[in-house]
Amino acid sequence: MNESGKAAGKGDDGTMCASLVRDGDHDRYLCGLFVPDALRPRYFAALAFNLELARIREQVSEPMLGLIRLQWWREAIEALDGGRIRGHPVVEALAASGLHGTVGSAPLLAQIEARKRDLEPEPSADEGALVDYARATGGGLARMMLAAVEAADDGAAERAADAVGTAWALLGIARAAPFQGRHGLVLLPAPLLAQAGLDPHELHGGGGGDRLPAAIRPVAERARDLLAEARAVPGPLPSRAIPVLLPATLADLHLRDLKRSGYDPNAASQIRRGVGKPLRLAWYALARRY
Repeated sequence: MNESGKAAGKGDDGTMCASLVRDGDHDRYLCGLFVPDALRPRYFAALAFNLELARIREQVSEPMLGLIRLQWWREAIEALDGGRIRGHPVVEALAASGLHGTVGSAPLLAQIEARKRDLEPEPSADEGALVDYARATGGGLARMMLAAVEAADDGAAERAADAVGTAWALLGIARAAPFQGRHGLVLLPAPLLAQAGLDPHELHGGGGGDRLPAAIRPVAERARDLLAEARAVPGPLPSRAIPVLLPATLADLHLRDLKRSGYDPNAASQIRRGVGKPLRLAWYALARRY
C-alpha cells in the first residue's frame, strides 16, 4: 500500500508511464516498443522518472522551489527502501514495475543529484563540464534502462549505452537550447558562447539569432563522436540491449537535420519525418544494429 492508502496497480501505472513518455519523449517511446512486453513497464518507468525531473526547471519560478521538488523526489526514493510508496503515479510505477527493486535507490538518487545543475543560472564552465552533466543525466539514465531490460551484466553493452545516452543528452541540449534559454537554463559552455559573441542573458530572452549555431555545432559534433565510440564497442551485444541503444540511429537523423539547417536549432526543429522514424527503428531492431 502507498501512503495515500491505495495499492500500486502495475497495469495502470505502466499505461500512465507509457502515455507520459509517448507525449514527452516520443523518440525513446518508439524505441521502447521493441522492449519485451514483460520488461516494458520498467523501461517506461525509468523514462517517466527522467521526465519528471527534467521538467522541474520549466515548472518553477525560482531555483529554491526547484530544490524543494528535488528534495521531495529524494525522500520519495528513500522511502521506497523502507517499503513506503508516496502517492505519486511515477513513484508507484517505480515500485510496481520492479524498477526500484532491480536497480536500487543509488542510480535514481544520482539522477536527482545531477538535476540540481538545471537550477543553476550560469552556463557550463567548459565543454568537459557539459559532457560530465550529459553523462550523469543521459548516460546514467541509459545504464539504468539497460538494467531495466535485464542487460546490465554485459560490460560492452554498458559502455555502448553510456556513450549513446551521453550523446543523446548532448544532442538534446543542442536542439533545445532556445527553449531552455527562455526558461532561464543555459547549459551551453561559457567559452563556446563567448567565441560566438553571445551573452548568456541573450538566450534567456530567446535571442542569439545567427550567432547561436556557432555555439551549437561543437556540442553536436561531440555527440557525433560519442555515437562513433558506441558503435566501436565490440559485439555482438545482447538483443535486449538494442532498444536502449536504438536512440543512436534517431540521433543520426537529428544530427543530419542540424547540419542541413546550419546548426540552427530553430530551423532544424521544423523538419518533419512522418512515418520514417518507426520504419527506420524497425529495420535497425530487426538487424540488431543501432
